[in-house]
Amino acid sequence: MEEIQTHLRDTHSDTRRDDPLGPCAHIMPEPAPTIALDSKEPTLAEVKDVVKKA
Repeated sequence: MEEIQTHLRDTHSDTRRDDPLGPCAHIMPEPAPTIALDSKEPTLAEVKDVVKKA
């Protein structure tokens, strides 16, 4: 049982998990959105329409 515990601890633990990763050259910057996000509450008609379709 001790051998299994040791194997699992060694396999699934990460002693460097709190280290910051830093920048990644493979992630390309995304341009800013051109259309503003609509963040208002849905209307009652929109809610009814979604419930009706469900």
